[in-house]
Amino acid sequence: MVGISPKDIAKVFFTKVNGEDSKFKCFCESILSSSKGYSNLASHMKTHVGWEEVYSSLAKEAIGGRIKQATMDMFTDRRSLSTRNWIDHIVTFNLPLTICDNKEYYRSLNPLNFDPICFTTLKNRMDLVTREIEKEISKKLQNKKLGLVFDGWSEDAIHFVGLFAVTKEDGFVLLAFSQFELPEDIEKDAHIGADAHIKMFDDNLARYGILVRNVLFFLSDNTNCNKAVAKKVGIPFIGCAAHRLALAIKDLYLNNAVFKNLLMKVNGLMKKLKTIKRSGTSFGFICSKILTYYKK
Repeated sequence: MVGISPKDIAKVFFTKVNGEDSKFKCFCESILSSSKGYSNLASHMKTHVGWEEVYSSLAKEAIGGRIKQATMDMFTDRRSLSTRNWIDHIVTFNLPLTICDNKEYYRSLNPLNFDPICFTTLKNRMDLVTREIEKEISKKLQNKKLGLVFDGWSEDAIHFVGLFAVTKEDGFVLLAFSQFELPEDIEKDAHIGADAHIKMFDDNLARYGILVRNVLFFLSDNTNCNKAVAKKVGIPFIGCAAHRLALAIKDLYLNNAVFKNLLMKVNGLMKKLKTIKRSGTSFGFICSKILTYYKK
């Protein structure tokens, strides 16, 4: 950093976030806070190998003393940049990986950003990227106290589960997005029960090198399965506050005759209103229908 001031680094490698003077966005998409000076931004540049060479190159090309902003492609080779663009494009538009084998589709893309690539090569590179990200997550969570947040849902014959680690310093970090296939000849509960969840959690904790003793709590919906997971593992369970509120309201309405009767009336009213055609129907006509219904 000799000869290059933190202020110069901020001008070339960072932009202000929404015009705020204390928040800066690096060319790598990282958001940093720096209320006093730019030393924090300068320290961040140590994570980008070769940034000094990039700065020197831009300084030589400066016009009228103004150095242009650095971009991601200045730090990556052509193959890496193209691979990154393919992954970003496919994920953003929810496309199948095999789309890269479609020559007609490739012709519709900007050749400056995308090089030809086959499905097998792209998949292998995505696997390598995944492993590198897992290594970084493992370093970030090493020996930290954390909580595990998970939620799941079923669609067709598959049950999906998302697993997050949450820490005070890093917030929510996605660890896994797994699925349990539900064959027709096997009971559903046998595959999405507590034991299946625990095995999934164990596999992912081992992948990231997270010790069970560092897990302080589980956070999820207040279902019997989720409670059983925490009970079997011996880790405190924090149920979802919104779910608890919903369960309490449901219990209140179903067990209170006054509220239950009111709810039945509202449901009946909504069914009646669904039969009214909206086109050409005045607000006064709808109100009269509501009054007629309540007089019955």
